[in-house]
Amino acid sequence: FQTKADNVVFFQQRGSQAQRVQRIAELGVYIAHALNLSKAQKKQVQRIAELSKFDLGTRMVAEFPELQGVMGENYAKLKNEPALVCSGIREHYYPRTAKDSLPQNLETVAVAVADKLDMLNTAFSLDMIPTGAADPFALRRTAQGIIQLILGSGISLGLHDLTSEAIRLLDAQQKLGLDRSKLQQELIEFLLQRQRWYMQQRNIRYDLIEAVLQFRPSERAESKALPVEQLQLAEFLGKHLETDIFKRSVEAIVRAANISYKYPNKIAKTMDQSALKLTEEKNFFTALQPILNSDQQARWNPENYLKQLHAIEPVVTRFFEDVMVMDEDPVKCGNRLWLCSQLAEWSGRHLDLRAIVFA
Repeated sequence: FQTKADNVVFFQQRGSQAQRVQRIAELGVYIAHALNLSKAQKKQVQRIAELSKFDLGTRMVAEFPELQGVMGENYAKLKNEPALVCSGIREHYYPRTAKDSLPQNLETVAVAVADKLDMLNTAFSLDMIPTGAADPFALRRTAQGIIQLILGSGISLGLHDLTSEAIRLLDAQQKLGLDRSKLQQELIEFLLQRQRWYMQQRNIRYDLIEAVLQFRPSERAESKALPVEQLQLAEFLGKHLETDIFKRSVEAIVRAANISYKYPNKIAKTMDQSALKLTEEKNFFTALQPILNSDQQARWNPENYLKQLHAIEPVVTRFFEDVMVMDEDPVKCGNRLWLCSQLAEWSGRHLDLRAIVFA
């Protein structure tokens, strides 16, 4: 069975099923490493991937394609494969629909993500990108499955690193000379569409979804944001959207962001503290220090983010009330824009507050 399955052509110009299985196994182990799975668990991932498609060479699956995975599980049991490997052969196809179950363990989740991402990546490398209603290879469902696996399992996998590794494996194996940057941007844009859909199904407000997902197109492929963190942040902030203090905080941050984005060439490259003469400037600089010096974990943590946002709001509001940012003195102006840009950069690491709309 394995030999027959290995010789099946996966996509024209992209090799055999055996080569695809090799990529799934390597990507699956990469994901297992990212999830900090043990050495024994990585071996299980490797084995599930190796046997994931072998039942495609059987007459039963050829006659009844809906039995793929099911027959593989049964044959693996007959060969006394470990129970987790047997169930993994069947469950790595999950989820098949929006309401389908997820795999029951992280080993199978790793293979499931690898399988779906390799399918998506290979199709996109051949310019088989769905347009309009046409989607002959069900790539939207495949992308949706990837997002369901990541968010439904609550695992810390980023789209940037995942797509980068998938593209690398395909390009190296097939020696294609792909435009990796272009392909990665197309994949991430496509996956973000499915992430939006997933978050909408959780009744998260559209503007908050855009806030946590909104990066400039040129930056999206480089973003190291984790979908699971974006979901947590959106759900947490959704409970505070209509509070007065949150509205004031957003207005203060947005004002700082807008003015620093409008005059990027006037921002001081480094802060000249000796030029800070006004109390409001000094207070702004002092209030920024704990935010800019906090560790990476604190930066994305929803509770900490909101506390820091609320804490700095009165300082920033007072600054804009009493200080002329665009001073004629280039040093003063540069310093003040630097303060605004640092605040905007901190807040913008995980969401763009400019996308939030208040009634």
